[in-house]
Amino acid sequence: MSGDKCSDTAGSEDALPDDVKCPNCGAWESEGGCENPSVCARALAQKEADYAREMTKLVSQKMERPAQLLMAGLEALNLLNVGLAVTTGSGQLLMMNKNFEQILAAHDGLELTSAGVLQIQEGSSSLFEGLMQRAQANATGKAKGAAAIAVARPSGKRPLTVYIRSTKSATASHNPTAPSALVFVMDPELSVEAAETELRQLYGLTQTEARMANLLMEGRTLDECCQQLAIRRSTGRTHVQHLFEKVGVQRQSELVSVLWKSIGLIRSNRANKEGDKNSPILRGAGLNFPDF
Repeated sequence: MSGDKCSDTAGSEDALPDDVKCPNCGAWESEGGCENPSVCARALAQKEADYAREMTKLVSQKMERPAQLLMAGLEALNLLNVGLAVTTGSGQLLMMNKNFEQILAAHDGLELTSAGVLQIQEGSSSLFEGLMQRAQANATGKAKGAAAIAVARPSGKRPLTVYIRSTKSATASHNPTAPSALVFVMDPELSVEAAETELRQLYGLTQTEARMANLLMEGRTLDECCQQLAIRRSTGRTHVQHLFEKVGVQRQSELVSVLWKSIGLIRSNRANKEGDKNSPILRGAGLNFPDF
């Protein structure tokens, strides 16, 4: 009998409906429910709205710092005196910094096809494609050697130095439109325009010494520097000697190398302000970046 009684009790409990407690006033449904349902409904709606705002705020805070870091990184790329572009494995341009944009705008060595594929001018695109393939092979360890080339220019100026390196994600992605290669371009004819103020602060240079340093970084000879500065050759030699002493070097080639490593890879404030009004930091196919 006890077994039958337990069975009846269990069945009775299973048949009871689930009881519900109001999150606002605490009233139980089995005891008659909320004394004022409309008041509780409004209170619950307000709590849901407050909760949604808090969640939105938390997500925004979580996203704010990465977004700021991303924009700071893009701004840093734009300050380089080195052309930098990101392409797919087939060479289609995805984005570039302003220096790379200027190199393309010159139509002197590199160009884009109508499909947006980066190539060498004068029918040498196959050579560039081969370079891209070498970069891909280097990433998987199947080949050795730098994927680099000197690109001849129709203008007769010194060749562009092009270096291609595959991204870490290139071998892991099978998407042909994914970023696969980083393309670096150095233009030996580029005017350095290193900020004289920074050079003077860094090495304690005089204004004339800073101007001399800029000219040497541009590859000018001593005679060309003296002509540009309207000074005698003996005075120019004195300035160069002062540069050796202040920078801590003994040869002109070493001086230029140290200056480049110190500040020459960064675009000066003057150069950075020219033409910036309507130009985004990076441009790419289907990508929109805000101005700075």
